[in-house]
Amino acid sequence: MDISFEFSYYKICKTEKFSSIKKYYKFLNWIQAEFDLFLIDNFEDLTVYFPNGWFSIKLRSQNIENVLFEIKLYSKSKERGIEIFKVIETVYEKFIHINTLSS
Repeated sequence: MDISFEFSYYKICKTEKFSSIKKYYKFLNWIQAEFDLFLIDNFEDLTVYFPNGWFSIKLRSQNIENVLFEIKLYSKSKERGIEIFKVIETVYEKFIHINTLSS
């Protein structure tokens, strides 16, 4: 997790991967369910708006073995940004754990 400050927002970035595009879209579905009370835009990529910030999950590259995606979060409050980012990471870890058990 990289944290920086630009244009009056704290920016947190992280790149993750899945073994298939199907898992990537299923993960996006889990994120939408976790943040269903916030404004969600899933036109091209997934963007979730929360008070004083937003985060996006974007597909970066895709091949037969790996699907790389990037999570970027922008927040006016560093503490709130880290809190939201930890929720995203927790959803990711649970998703990986459940998919490992079912494989």
